[in-house]
Amino acid sequence: MNALAVGRAGIWAGETDRYPARALRRAAAAVEDLGCPALWLPETTGREAMAQAALLLSATRRAGLLGPRALLAVTQLVVLDPSRARAAELARAHAAAALPNRLALLRGLGFDDADALPDRLVDALVATGGPEDVVRRVEEQHEAGADHVSLHVLTATPDEPPLRQWRELAAYLW
Repeated sequence: MNALAVGRAGIWAGETDRYPARALRRAAAAVEDLGCPALWLPETTGREAMAQAALLLSATRRAGLLGPRALLAVTQLVVLDPSRARAAELARAHAAAALPNRLALLRGLGFDDADALPDRLVDALVATGGPEDVVRRVEEQHEAGADHVSLHVLTATPDEPPLRQWRELAAYLW
């Protein structure tokens, strides 16, 4: 794997949890415009690090921030179930558990009713349905600029590895 070119100095933005999403996006764009090669942020109590990174990257020009040899890897939540209703129920339960420290971020992205977990929010966060549906979401992530998509498969039995679901996906993806 290639090393990222982060330069000799960067910006540590340790207080980012205090900033509304709009201000955080403006700050990321400003850091990039200044020519700074690295913006470092913590995973603290208010926002999950991958969601925060996605918010920051969406405010910048990818090549300028990451460099030409960088790898943009994202995670896609997945529920494989032929029943759309059961898949949506499991997706909603997982989203509810993850929601408390993401409310401000989601509101900043236009989900003003995030507390209620509307269908459009659950659909935006979790790919549900069959393997074909997941493949479409992976393709959407690639079209949006991702180099690699990590699939986080959610099941009703979280204490067991999702081997069946991995096999189903393997037939379509690998």
